[in-house]
Amino acid sequence: MRTAVHFLSYIFGVAAFLFPCQVFMGQEVKEENNVFPKFEAHLVDRLSRGYKASVVDIDCDGKLDIIGLATKPSSLVWYKNPTWEKYVLASRAKEYIDLAPYDIDIDGQMHLAIAHEFGMSRTSSGGLLHWLRCPQDPAEEWPMHVIGAEPTSPNPSLTGIYSVKCFFL
Repeated sequence: MRTAVHFLSYIFGVAAFLFPCQVFMGQEVKEENNVFPKFEAHLVDRLSRGYKASVVDIDCDGKLDIIGLATKPSSLVWYKNPTWEKYVLASRAKEYIDLAPYDIDIDGQMHLAIAHEFGMSRTSSGGLLHWLRCPQDPAEEWPMHVIGAEPTSPNPSLTGIYSVKCFFL
């Protein structure tokens, strides 16, 4: 079961990456002669030790934005489409490793579940899970709320984090 979940997470991640690339670059996917669409690299930022990126409409303007996270130095940032202006979403956590965008409290705004401070040698500390609530102005620092901790899990997947919404109903 766990292998199937990881495989589906991988497939979803690849699809989530390829689809926005087509949208951002203004390319349409065409079935003509089974030709794979051509992509062109567009450097948005050099996020030191970047660990993960996600694509989601943060400010509800109908445009897909980019969220990037890095472990060391710790960084969780939002790049606003179409200018790719950079905003720091949270600065209090350390060693980000995963995120899952979702409207956790069902208020119409996108929020983020994050995993951070995981380590292979840590068995009794770290492994923190938080959700970040989008403020009225998404360019401001986002408040963090505790979900829990999994100190013995070196690399958790937030694929199942969507069930967190039941805590807030």
